[in-house]
Amino acid sequence: MVGDRLTDVEAGRQNGLYVIGCAFGFAQAEEFAGADRIVKKFSEILTMSGM
Repeated sequence: MVGDRLTDVEAGRQNGLYVIGCAFGFAQAEEFAGADRIVKKFSEILTMSGM
């Protein structure tokens, strides 16, 4: 699950998904507390390994 808000992280967690928080746009840093990974730009997702 990839998202930029707390509700996205919560939805991913509730459904047993790997969660990537996108730390750009309107989100606050605390919204990603439950994310598995955090990216600062979308293109970082393309180079991730070990998911």
